[in-house]
Amino acid sequence: MTVELKLHGEADMRRFLDIAIAEEAVSQAYAVTGETDVVLMLRLRDMEEFDALSERLFRDENNVARYFTMIVIRTAKDEPAIRL
Repeated sequence: MTVELKLHGEADMRRFLDIAIAEEAVSQAYAVTGETDVVLMLRLRDMEEFDALSERLFRDENNVARYFTMIVIRTAKDEPAIRL
């Protein structure tokens, strides 16, 4: 999921990230450069859980301008660790 914020100051970013990382379904959270401000990786059981999470994070969050979701339908490769 990508999130675009209305306000981009450090305190605004930290406030949103603190809200996001408190959610059990958020497995990874990144502040990024470019048009998107935040990338969230979520692990959800079903669409009802997604809807409830969206309600908490986005519909009531005044600083979110918009968010976009991508749902994984098949995993081709999953190696999050970096080889040293």
